[in-house]
Amino acid sequence: MESDSSASHDRPEPLARELEALRDQITTLENRVADLEAECRQKNDRIDSFEAECQQKDDRIEDLERRLTDCESRTTATDRAADAALKKADANKDRVRELQGRELEKGAHLRTETVDPHEIQMTSDRLEKLTRDDGRTYYRVPDSSFPTTASRSANAPSERTGSSGCPETTVVHRRSIRRVERMTWL
Repeated sequence: MESDSSASHDRPEPLARELEALRDQITTLENRVADLEAECRQKNDRIDSFEAECQQKDDRIEDLERRLTDCESRTTATDRAADAALKKADANKDRVRELQGRELEKGAHLRTETVDPHEIQMTSDRLEKLTRDDGRTYYRVPDSSFPTTASRSANAPSERTGSSGCPETTVVHRRSIRRVERMTWL
């Protein structure tokens, strides 16, 4: 009997150790599950935070796209207005060149700061540049007199005379300018 009791006595002990090992394993697994659940909660919180941040960025992107569209439409309108202004300015410049050419052909003297000799529209291919007593320089068609009088009068601007007593002039050949002294008033 002793052998029976020692056998039964030995049996509970391995069961108790096995039970204790299972309890330790369950406790370890419960701790691991708790850690994983905490980690999962942290990740869910981060996901929620990222989703909120993404939503803010999506809203910001939509706002920026709307503003970009507004800017593009304003830029397009501004470009159109600038193009129209440039076309109008070019047309006005063409008109001014044409009028200057006509006036010069009629004998007018135009101040050099208002005339581009290479851009002016006229039938003659030469202009003279002359300096008057008032210190200003003028362009005119060669061999033309002052447009309001055929002879020198008090109303006609005087010309600066060169070393030979003749007025100083520059003949402009659309491409080159050279200084000559050759004009005289009657």
